Amino acid sequence: AGQSGNRSVAEAPEAARPRRPRPTSAPIRNSAARTAGSKAGGGGVSATRRLDTSSMSFLRSHVMSGHVTRQTPLQIAVEYCGRSSFSVRHNEAKYTQLAEQLASVAYEHFKDRRMTVLKNSEVPPDAEAPRPPRLGAFEIELLWTDSNRQPRRTLLHSKLHSRVFPNVARVVEDLADTLDPRPRSISLPASSCAQLDLDIWDGEF
Repeated sequence: AGQSGNRSVAEAPEAARPRRPRPTSAPIRNSAARTAGSKAGGGGVSATRRLDTSSMSFLRSHVMSGHVTRQTPLQIAVEYCGRSSFSVRHNEAKYTQLAEQLASVAYEHFKDRRMTVLKNSEVPPDAEAPRPPRLGAFEIELLWTDSNRQPRRTLLHSKLHSRVFPNVARVVEDLADTLDPRPRSISLPASSCAQLDLDIWDGEF
């Protein structure tokens, strides 16, 4: 009896101690469900991050809604490398020729629109001074204003990102399809094709 009594006294503090709840995965599932629900519901932060205002789809949405029309002023801004490089493979004249070709094709195709081509230092009067062209750059953007009068820049081509020169006819055709979707075929002037023969493209940047 004495041993039983001693055992009861020794076990009493442990029995009276509150038991800790067993781990459960329910809170984790609930948290994941809330996260998935907010993404599915188009949470403000996630939706904002998904909106790429420099994409062609963003421009297309304003065309389809009627906010960008044939009377909307548009500017094709071209930043191209116009300086010499330490590399013997660098052909400075090719950048200038390609910029002239782009301007010629764009003016010819968009002659029924209020389109302007800005090359390097050519900037609108209300714009800030341009930065010097980056080495190896041939960047093409469309400058326009959305329905809230906010200035927008749509990326048409980036040589710094893609590492390749643009196909001028394709760039103009893609832009034309976005501004006025319909079947079309855009070709380069014969003089431009002669200037940019294949032999000056191979192994140069």
